[in-house]
Amino acid sequence: MDEKNRQETHAADPLSGEVDCSSARSWTVNEVGQWLTRQGFSSYAENFRQHDVSGAELLNLDASDYAELGITQVGVRKRLQEAVATLRARMLQESAAAASSSSGIEVSSFKLFVGQLPATMSGEELGALFAEFGEVTESVVLRTCKGESKGCGFVRMADGAAA
Repeated sequence: MDEKNRQETHAADPLSGEVDCSSARSWTVNEVGQWLTRQGFSSYAENFRQHDVSGAELLNLDASDYAELGITQVGVRKRLQEAVATLRARMLQESAAAASSSSGIEVSSFKLFVGQLPATMSGEELGALFAEFGEVTESVVLRTCKGESKGCGFVRMADGAAA
């Protein structure tokens, strides 16, 4: 098998050793089921198939979606949410790496949008929340012209893996 076909096989096969996470958004329902099995959630793969959850839906699940999918145990739900968050982060990291290598531009930091912030949160507090994951180079809470929090902000991480 030539290199191009081998790479396409890996990109399309969530069970292969090195999954191309940048393609997760375009995974089929069956590929989502394969990824779930690989992550140790095989007992829920059929539920995801029955609810027609493809890659795009997987990456955007919220709390009510997990209950609808029959995932009622808190521990299982938390582990699955963490696995999806890790997949999303890897997808972004691989996409950024591919973009930087194809454009010749090196990505030196990763800027994250953060929503649903308490009105009283400061930029320093926001940065402190993310500091446990890696070096925070910038953290800002967006504010109105009156100085009131807009409930969202940005955190810039020095390392893509931390983001």
